[in-house]
Amino acid sequence: MASGALSASTPPNIPAPTDRLEDEFRRTLLSVNFPVEAEIVLDSQYTDLNVKFDQIEAVGDLRRTADRMTAAGYSQERVVDVYASARKSLLVEICKDLDPNVESEELKGRWTRAAKIAVHVSFPCERRLLDRIFPDLTADIAEACFVEIVGDSALCLLRFTEAITNTESPCRMFFALDLYELLSGLLPQIRTIFGSKSGESISNEAEKSLSGLSNCIITTFSENETALNREKHRIATEVNELTEEYYRDLKLYLELTWESLLDSLRSTEEVKPGVFSSFVSKKVVYRQRLKVFYDKFKKVRGTQSSWIVSDEQLRKEVRSYILSLVIPVYTSFLEKHGSDIERGDHPCICISHSVEKLRKEVEEMFQDESTISFEY
Repeated sequence: MASGALSASTPPNIPAPTDRLEDEFRRTLLSVNFPVEAEIVLDSQYTDLNVKFDQIEAVGDLRRTADRMTAAGYSQERVVDVYASARKSLLVEICKDLDPNVESEELKGRWTRAAKIAVHVSFPCERRLLDRIFPDLTADIAEACFVEIVGDSALCLLRFTEAITNTESPCRMFFALDLYELLSGLLPQIRTIFGSKSGESISNEAEKSLSGLSNCIITTFSENETALNREKHRIATEVNELTEEYYRDLKLYLELTWESLLDSLRSTEEVKPGVFSSFVSKKVVYRQRLKVFYDKFKKVRGTQSSWIVSDEQLRKEVRSYILSLVIPVYTSFLEKHGSDIERGDHPCICISHSVEKLRKEVEEMFQDESTISFEY
């Protein structure tokens, strides 16, 4: 035992019937299982703990058996040793379901239940039982005996928080937060139960466990924040690389489409005089080339206006690139051949787009849907 006052002493030569008293005492002690009988107490918020305790018939039997053992020649130290050994072996059952290999969420639930029962029911009941069976023990011996009985179970519960907080689960911080909240709520009761010098180590361990949970929360939060920043940087880099690659591919695709569209305006074939006048031939040919351009422009713009380019900067760059291809060629064509096209009937029907109108329609591309329609 933790106290020298409770160390085992060799019993005198006791007759066999007296040995049977010890066996009876031990069996009765092992029959009083507060963790099992605590369910009703837990459900009733611990308000009727004394009532439920007094309803345990074995309590009276234990007191009478302890008195009979003393009368039969057992020393008080021996009776207390038998008592403490039996009750201690029963209390270790508190931690029997706390297997660190089960899922963390289930483990947290088991620990929560075990800790509540131990602090609110089992430990207080053990102290009451000890006082009922041995009312004449000095305060120091009674405290030392109590800590001997429940100490290992209390330490097992408190140190088991390490198994939960050391898990590799991504939810570790949330588990630690839950346990911290629970343990901080139990701490005042733990300080009361283990307020003596004998129980000081238990109180200190509880403080240590709470501090460990706090450090786990802070460390995990910091690790998560660092990992998040690292991931954000990685994603930003990948997105930037993907954006650049996408832009290169888009630019190439765009280049092939728009260059093909501009072929009709770039034709270097000169209109030669024939059976009709040079004026008539030029007007017809250049108007036809322009019409081909407008038809292709309408088709390409109608298709590409439905493309979604969500990034605003990329959308601006794509529009600017198309303008850099189209506007110079279109402007040059009108400057060279506009006068030929405008001669004769209905010149405005042939040149339906000024340079600015063409620019505006390109700048309205790549939205969710096109709101501009062509009228020729």
